[in-house]
Amino acid sequence: MERSDYWKKDKFDEFSAKDAGSFAKFTIENRFPKIFKEVCSEEYDSFIENHKVDDGKILRSNIPGVDELKKSISSYKDYTIKDFFEKAPFFLVEFYFYHLLLSLRNYDELKFDFFAAKKDADWKDKAEDFSSKLSVLFDDFEKFNKRKFSKKEKQEFNERKNEHIKSILYYSLTSNTGDLSQLHEISSESVKCLCNETEICQNYLDVAKPYSRFDIICDNSGAELFSDIYLAVFFLVYGLAKKVVFHLKPCPFFVSDATIDDFSKLVAALTKNGKNTELLDFISKKKIEVFSPNDFWVEPYYFDKMPDGLKNHFDKSNLVIIKGDLNYRRLVGDFNKYANETKSSINFETLEERCLFKNKSNKNIPLVAPRVLKSDVFVGIDSVFEAIGRNSDSQFKTDGKWGVIQTTLPRKTAGRTKKKEKSVSDKNVEKKDNNSDSSKDKKSKHSISEVCFFILFVLVALLLIGSLGAVLLIVFSKTLVENWNCKFLENIANFSPKEAAERIDFSIILTSLSLLVGGSIFVPKFLLRKEVDESVLKEIKNTVKKRVQEEADKYIDSKFSSVSNSLNKCDAHLSRMIAFNLKEEFPIWSIGWSIRSLKRYEKLDPNSVGFVEYFDFVDFLRKTVIESSAQKFFVLIKDVKNEINPVMAALEKEAEESGNDSKRLAIRTVKDIIDFEYSVQFKNKDLKNRSILLPVCNLIGGLAKCLCSAVMVNSQNEKLSEQNLLYRELLEQILQISDYGKKCKDFDAKKDYENRLILVLKELEECVKNKNEKYIKDFAKCDVLFFQSK
Repeated sequence: MERSDYWKKDKFDEFSAKDAGSFAKFTIENRFPKIFKEVCSEEYDSFIENHKVDDGKILRSNIPGVDELKKSISSYKDYTIKDFFEKAPFFLVEFYFYHLLLSLRNYDELKFDFFAAKKDADWKDKAEDFSSKLSVLFDDFEKFNKRKFSKKEKQEFNERKNEHIKSILYYSLTSNTGDLSQLHEISSESVKCLCNETEICQNYLDVAKPYSRFDIICDNSGAELFSDIYLAVFFLVYGLAKKVVFHLKPCPFFVSDATIDDFSKLVAALTKNGKNTELLDFISKKKIEVFSPNDFWVEPYYFDKMPDGLKNHFDKSNLVIIKGDLNYRRLVGDFNKYANETKSSINFETLEERCLFKNKSNKNIPLVAPRVLKSDVFVGIDSVFEAIGRNSDSQFKTDGKWGVIQTTLPRKTAGRTKKKEKSVSDKNVEKKDNNSDSSKDKKSKHSISEVCFFILFVLVALLLIGSLGAVLLIVFSKTLVENWNCKFLENIANFSPKEAAERIDFSIILTSLSLLVGGSIFVPKFLLRKEVDESVLKEIKNTVKKRVQEEADKYIDSKFSSVSNSLNKCDAHLSRMIAFNLKEEFPIWSIGWSIRSLKRYEKLDPNSVGFVEYFDFVDFLRKTVIESSAQKFFVLIKDVKNEINPVMAALEKEAEESGNDSKRLAIRTVKDIIDFEYSVQFKNKDLKNRSILLPVCNLIGGLAKCLCSAVMVNSQNEKLSEQNLLYRELLEQILQISDYGKKCKDFDAKKDYENRLILVLKELEECVKNKNEKYIKDFAKCDVLFFQSK
């Protein structure tokens, strides 16, 4: 099999590290070394410079995809790995890099997933939330099936289902942020959608009968794999598909890519303690199925080079959901045909036009691609939205804060047409039902209040008519008797003028009262009804809106607090493990990671961490890691001979091996230590577990003073004016990066921190200027605080 030649016919080049400022170059220079050092024992720079790409001892056989990889790199066989990384297409380089890791870790023999610990740690504390979320989906569906719904309720349910489709596709997109190969964590809440074609998907899924089969080509494990399972369950329980098939990687790849082991672990967690047994039922009945992992998923090919067997499978699929950035690049080709055009002239082609995923008839496979942008590939985005992204965020194509939900589905579907035709054929029945429903609605409107109002209206009207009639009879009684012989009015006609005037006055008063009562009751009813309704409705809307906003804010705050708590706890434990692993070879780095771990644990909600757990956690770090590392470092200082600055000399080796400057390492460590101490001693005096943390401050305060003194000794030989005091440079460098320095928004804490720091640094400066080396001996004790409490 040859690599795709799609771009060659139009003379387009794939992305590579040759492009200055490209994501390819950034990844090779920054992400590759970090991932390599986490997995392999070899020294990265030396290894890639001294080994050839096609070295038979490197790429081991019996690893999925290796044979096809070797074919793809045959034209680069004489290159060193370093030259290959810099000059070959980035798409090919990435696949080679991860196959290299598999070979160096003997995956062909051990079958050990060396990324597993990192992947599991990323989602284990979220398993209960995932399980609960899935339970809600099953419960809602069960309630719906047990009840008999009216036609109107079913219509409302279908409308809600369409909204669910929209929200679940967006959830599927945002979960794609969970990529452990990235250098920084991406927040799923911050993802903005540059192209959203979910309405087309809603139209396609709005059918009377379920489709036969959907397929999901998975990307990352953990949260994203859960979103895939959730999506599959949604399709099944809402009758959109009869079956959903998962496609997973055959081996560990791209750090967090999902394998069948990851799928099994997640299913076990979701169904733990008898929960979500419906999921197990779906799997046992093959309604949810994991397709036999295919080597194609770890081979450096685009979708147009998919093997026939796999292509035949997808030809029978009604919908394919393609997850993630890498799969998207395989879908459209890893190149940009608009690289040399001006921004204003770009009219990006659609996914339909660029798609390499075709069926036997060379037509696009029906697919949906939720993708968070993490590379330079850019397809199907309107020029207006491209301008919005570009002007809002210079790194919008690669920083994972922007995404797309794109599809090759037709704009109008046969399924929806059939549904309409069916509605026409049942027109008479529906009309009858609608009339019946309408009649019932009208009857329900005649409430008791309306009946009472109508009776009152009739009484007032009769009273008004009677009053006016009495006046008229009195005035015209003589005329009626004389001309019309109305004998029943003879008594009234014989009234004296005085009696007639009294009767007329009474009738006029009664008429006025009737008009007054009628006006006060019925004018608002008939003339001001619209204004009153609008006023009441507006007030109701404002009240409801305010209430909804309050409840939404509470819900969001609680969810954010829960997520933040989980992330801090996970970060704390990972930092602790890193600190433990570094304590022998890199004691200063180990202390820095220990402090990071404690700072994260300090941020946790106290109710979520038991006292015993907290005590054990801090006690382990204090005794096993921090104390051990501090003692080791002070021993290294004592072993340094014939050095003016033994502390900095001891730091040199550790800094060199970790690829850092010794002065920078010292300042960052000081910052970590004193920020932690200030937080415990002064900023958070009400901290529940403060008494447990104070001994840690006593343990490392002396080390921070020792490092500060060493930095000032280093600066002592520089020319300093009277105004430029020795401590001033160090003070500025600490404040530049400190949590309580220039970026601190709490003015009082910021000022207090700076004043305390100046006092300590001035004292240390005197010690340095007097060439007093006792600070090394004194600060090596385990009872020295950096800041002295007032």
